[in-house]
Formats: sequence, C-alpha cells, structure tokens
Amino acid sequence: MKLLKKSKSSWILSVVLISKKDKSIKFYVDYKKPNAITVEDAHPLSVINNIIDKIKEKKYYILLDLVNRYWQVEINENL
Repeated sequence: MKLLKKSKSSWILSVVLISKKDKSIKFYVDYKKPNAITVEDAHPLSVINNIIDKIKEKKYYILLDLVNRYWQVEINENL
C-alpha cells in the first residue's frame, strides 16, 4: 500500500521534521508557497450589530452550520 505520493500542486506545503536536544521531534510547515498564491478576501464579514439591526423585525430566521461541513472532505481511497 502506497501512503505517500509526490505532488506538483501549487498548494503543496513543505514539511520538515527536526530532532530536538531532548530526542523529541519538532514538526515545521512552510506556508510561503500557498500564501503567495492566496487571494485576499475582498468582502470582509459585516459587523454583527449591523446584521442584527437589519433582521430584528423579521419573522423567519435560518441558521446554516457551515463549520462542520468544511471539514468533511471526500477522500479517494483508490489512489
């Protein structure tokens, strides 16, 4: 079974494992490459007070939980 595969993605992260004096291992990740191609969000979140003022007299409210969905990434086990 092959666990690692070489990637040519622009989003690849360089990982380095360093041995410390106490024989433990320190894990480093270099985010320079993905940060260089990341586009800054042009639409920052609104101030919560302004949002509450806009919806305070509405009859219906909907809550979407997108936090949990973000971490549900599909994995292809046939690689």
